[in-house]
Amino acid sequence: MVSRIIFILGFSSFSALWSQGYYPEKYTNGNPKSIWTGKALNLENDAADDKTSNWQLVLDPMKSDTWSKTQLMSINFSFDGNPVVAFKASNTGIITFDTTVTSNPLKGFHVLPQNAIPNKSSVILGLHGIGDNDKVVCKVFGPAPYRQLWIKFLSFSPATDSLGASNLTTAVVFEETSNRIFLVLMNENHLSGASNLYKLNPGIQTDKFVASPLNNNGNSYGFPVSSKADDNYYYEFNYGFQNVLDLELGIAETKSNIKAGTNADVTYYLANNSGVSVDSTVLYYQFDGGSVSSEKIKFNWLAGRENIYTGKINGITINGPAGATHELVMWINKANNITETITNNDTQKIVFLAVNGTQSTGQVLMESATAAWCGVCPGNNLKMDRWKEKYGDTIILVQHHQLDEMAGNNDALFDAYFDNTPGTLINRSAMPNLDSAAKNLDKAIHEIRMAPATVNVQNMSLNESTGELKYSVLVKFEDYFQGTLNVGGLVLEDNVRGSGAGFNQTINDTLTNDTKDWFYRFSNPINGYYHQHVAWHIHGGARGQELAYKSYAPGDTVLLDFFYTIPQLLKPAVILASPYLPVGDIISSGKPADIQAVGFATYTESGKEYFINAGLTPLWNTNLSVGNKQIANWNLYPNPASDHIVLQAVNQMQRLEIVDMAGNKLFVANADYQNIPEVISLGDCLKTAGIYFVRVTDSFGNTGGKKLIYMP
Repeated sequence: MVSRIIFILGFSSFSALWSQGYYPEKYTNGNPKSIWTGKALNLENDAADDKTSNWQLVLDPMKSDTWSKTQLMSINFSFDGNPVVAFKASNTGIITFDTTVTSNPLKGFHVLPQNAIPNKSSVILGLHGIGDNDKVVCKVFGPAPYRQLWIKFLSFSPATDSLGASNLTTAVVFEETSNRIFLVLMNENHLSGASNLYKLNPGIQTDKFVASPLNNNGNSYGFPVSSKADDNYYYEFNYGFQNVLDLELGIAETKSNIKAGTNADVTYYLANNSGVSVDSTVLYYQFDGGSVSSEKIKFNWLAGRENIYTGKINGITINGPAGATHELVMWINKANNITETITNNDTQKIVFLAVNGTQSTGQVLMESATAAWCGVCPGNNLKMDRWKEKYGDTIILVQHHQLDEMAGNNDALFDAYFDNTPGTLINRSAMPNLDSAAKNLDKAIHEIRMAPATVNVQNMSLNESTGELKYSVLVKFEDYFQGTLNVGGLVLEDNVRGSGAGFNQTINDTLTNDTKDWFYRFSNPINGYYHQHVAWHIHGGARGQELAYKSYAPGDTVLLDFFYTIPQLLKPAVILASPYLPVGDIISSGKPADIQAVGFATYTESGKEYFINAGLTPLWNTNLSVGNKQIANWNLYPNPASDHIVLQAVNQMQRLEIVDMAGNKLFVANADYQNIPEVISLGDCLKTAGIYFVRVTDSFGNTGGKKLIYMP
């Protein structure tokens, strides 16, 4: 006969009777890691749902407490050692495999176990989904037999919030094969003055007598405030017998590519996976086979990874020559002065590579949100345009649209966050902190511009009958480098418009009084305006296609080929009240002059992700002989223009050309354009409204181009 034991867990204490059951461990900074790859499978924005990213609707917004219909499990999973095939979800934060339940679900904060909660349940008690946009959705990530089934409580309110002042997004995740259960705290939003601490009790209830709660003590949770996955945290529940004594050594942060003759630092962590507390251990480390150093560490490690110790080893000198490698080995072998039960996570080895430190000029992607559906996004986009104006082609703008089928597919969200870029550089949501982030932008742009490799897009071609775009991304190393390289690409298009409710919104004239702005000279609101930098597809995902860990020498290259069939017709455009007539259909393959491709490279190291470089090539560059290397810090405005343009450049421009879409040169001038604005009349060279290209050449022979809309 199997004994039934009650497990009580809290934030400040952990007590357990040794028995088979569910045991939690706490993890921070990200979503649950796959037992297959060791990396998170769900990299989506926390707000992704059935409207934006192929999530399946489980429970519609409800005004009363209720259960969903029975949902079939889309993965193979065992709960408490027994296979389960279906589940129900409530709008009060309960997922149960007891699909016979009919009574109203329990609402509010409660200690576990509870008679009113069905057997075989995973819960986040204290949630209440009764708002118009509160819903439960689910989605499967990863391949069999290591899939993760995510069941997400989207935009729920705390049960104590009757005014709708706050909303929370949380999830319960079931993993195939490992039979692990994860409870994920994702993000929150609250009105000014409302509390951002929430009294919840996440946990697992096997039956009326056995439960593994996380918060029977009644403490309040603080939630991540952003919608990015990187700052989520979660509890992992393993089924079985908990490890008796297991202290884990890991690398929190280090850089393994070090300029020869300088020092490297290593930040490490120690986490307690045990069911008992630990108060001491000894850390040993050895560099390049030399003498062994040791350090006794005293710290009150609570059970279940509830708190983490971090330490640092400083001043490890990485001698040259460039290309040489050095090795640091770190290990522990005891906890509480007792040999551990589990020892396979007690050793770490880091290989450092000496590099020259000679690097190439880099570019960075800056992502902006859709201007049509976000009240503050046009202003944010305008600030981003100003940044691009300041930094020139160092910045590549990318914009994403989700409404009215304009996104084209479900992988059109970039939403990548890199540890060497400010969070606002690559972020599709409204950003009230843009002004404060701008203070850090100069430093970030300077660092990003110094990249160990160049990225170029080449071999672009478009089949106008099928809409298939092909291009290659070439990464060329200028210095020694080692790491897990990721290479990706984006297909961008300018002058995209939609005709649904989200894209019929008018543009207020307060956004059109800047002569450098896209909406300049339209004193009346524009209805159904064009969008720029729209991303249709991201090859390899937000971080790019992952390659095997490898070392590279100067001159080494990586070449990946990408192709994508651009949507032929998303929605007929029926708007007539626009200065950009005729509108016609949104058919990308019919206007190749608006197509661009972006290549980018990133890498991962010690659990962090870093941006290396990017490059952009418009499709019309190939036809109009515009060089890949764009000239930074030059601008023309107004755009659209009616009778003149103003050209301003920091670098010396020696030649200016205005070219039509067929490549015919309509205006050519050899002049010295630098620092001061140069007014160029358009009436003598341009006769009809349309899209033209302005091409400039600097004193070094570099060429660059910008698109011009002429509306006499």
